[in-house]
Amino acid sequence: MKQKISVSLFLVIFLLVTVPACIHKNNQEAQSLKSRSTSNYGSDKEHHTISQMSFHELEYRKNKLLANGDKESAVKFLKQMIKVCEDLPKLHDIMLELADALFDLGSLKEAELIYRQFCTFYPGTKEVEYAQYKSILCSFYLTLSPDRDQTKTKETLELAQKFLSRKDTYSTHITDVEKIAYECQEKLAESEIGIIDFYTHRGAYISAQQRIDHLRKEFTTAMPNLEPRLINLECNIAQASHNQELFEQKQLELHTKFPNFVLAQNYNKSKKPAIDRF
Repeated sequence: MKQKISVSLFLVIFLLVTVPACIHKNNQEAQSLKSRSTSNYGSDKEHHTISQMSFHELEYRKNKLLANGDKESAVKFLKQMIKVCEDLPKLHDIMLELADALFDLGSLKEAELIYRQFCTFYPGTKEVEYAQYKSILCSFYLTLSPDRDQTKTKETLELAQKFLSRKDTYSTHITDVEKIAYECQEKLAESEIGIIDFYTHRGAYISAQQRIDHLRKEFTTAMPNLEPRLINLECNIAQASHNQELFEQKQLELHTKFPNFVLAQNYNKSKKPAIDRF
């Protein structure tokens, strides 16, 4: 009888000690699990890198970084979100967000690429006009000075002209793109004038005149103020080649058509053109 009472008492004491401890441990585990599932998205602690995160974790972490003003770090998460995103409408928003962030950070080459990819993936959306405009802006900012390679300037001009061909469809950014197109034309013209000066300085008068003819054909319609400069260049060629008759003819044409033109200067062999200084 005493033995049965002792066993019963032992069981009661055991239950009083172990059950609360188990309950407390289970509560701790449940609380920890809840905390991880609701407030720890995007944690990049040890053994939990960006590549291991779910889309929702990446999105949570990206938003948190942007809220703290860390756009550069947020870009890393946006790039990974694009890799794992399986929702096309969602991908639409992420691509634009990434491109805009790269643009703001000055990563223009990368931003331009994303904007162009967006236009390819989502050609029928209303945001395509914005993306095309921003890609043109990126391209324009990447152009070089007139004395350097103008490949990017030509590319930008083509993009701008393509954009402007859709004036009936697009409703915004038209004025800005028109300005970009004009500035590209001015830069290309300045580059050609530098080459013309170079040829004239070296005695390659035929090549110089061919360049003038090309400029007159391609640019004077859009840039009517270019014509007096071209006539002035022809004056320089005539003077440098000692063709007095042609020189006087071109001088008369310049003063008759453009009497207020004040930039006309006689050709000076001692003056090096800009292109010859590099």
